[in-house]
Amino acid sequence: MLGSFRAHAISGVKWTGGSTAIGMGLQFLQMAVLARFLSAEAFGLFGESMVIVGIAVSFVDLGLSPALVQKEGVDDETVSSLFWSVTVVSALAGLIVFGLAGPAGAFFEEPDLPHLVSMAAVFVVCFGIGQVPLAILQKHLAFDRLSKVDVASGCCGVVTAIASASQGSGAAAPIHGLLVSGAVRLVGLLIGVRGLWRPSFRLRIADVQPFLAFGGFQTGERLVNYLAANLDFVIIGRYLGTAALGPYYVAYQVVVQPMLRLNP
Repeated sequence: MLGSFRAHAISGVKWTGGSTAIGMGLQFLQMAVLARFLSAEAFGLFGESMVIVGIAVSFVDLGLSPALVQKEGVDDETVSSLFWSVTVVSALAGLIVFGLAGPAGAFFEEPDLPHLVSMAAVFVVCFGIGQVPLAILQKHLAFDRLSKVDVASGCCGVVTAIASASQGSGAAAPIHGLLVSGAVRLVGLLIGVRGLWRPSFRLRIADVQPFLAFGGFQTGERLVNYLAANLDFVIIGRYLGTAALGPYYVAYQVVVQPMLRLNP
C-alpha cells in the first residue's frame, strides 16, 4: 500500500508540476498580449473587479471541500449533500456579488465597474460548484485528471481573453476569458469525477454538520489571508484611481503570481 501511495505521489508531482509550468506560461502570455491592447485604466478596472471576486471565492464553499479531502470514510450520499450545499452557497455568493456591483462602482468611483462585476458574478458560481468535484479528485490523488482540466481551462481562457481584447472589448476582455475558463473548468471537473462519484439528489444538513467546524476555520484563514494580501489593491484603486492600479496589477501578476502558483 505504501508503494502504491508513493507511486501516486510521484505521478502527482509530475502532473502538477507540468500543469503549473504551463499555467504560468499562459498567464505571462496573456498579460504580455493584453498589455498591447488594453490601457492602464482597463487593467485597473479588471483589478478592482477581481478584488470583489476574490473575497467571494474565499468563502464560496464554506471550507467544505478541504474538509472532505481530509476526512476518511465519506460515503457517496454524504458527498452529494456537500455538493448540493456548496452549489446553493455558490449561487447565493454569485447573487451577492451581483448585488454589490453598484456599490462597488460607487466606492471606487468608476461607472464602468458594475458591468464587469456583474459578469464576474457568474464565475463565482462556476468556481464554487466545481470545488467538491475538485476535492474528490484530490482525495483520490487523480492529479492527472486535475492537470488536464487546469491546462484545458487555462488555454481556453487565454485564447478567449486575447480574442476579445483584439476586438476592442477593453476591460471586459479578461473577464470574458475568466468566464470561459471557469465554465470549462467546471465541465472538466464534473467529467473528471466520473467513475469516482456520481451525484444523487440528497441534501441533508445532518450530513454537512460534521464538516462545518473544520471548514469554518479554513474559510476564516482564507478570508483573512486574502484581505491581507489584497488590501493594497483596494487602497490604490480607491485613492489613486485605475490609471495607477493598472500597472501595479500587471506587475503583481507577473512577479508575485508565479510564486503563489509554485508554493502549493
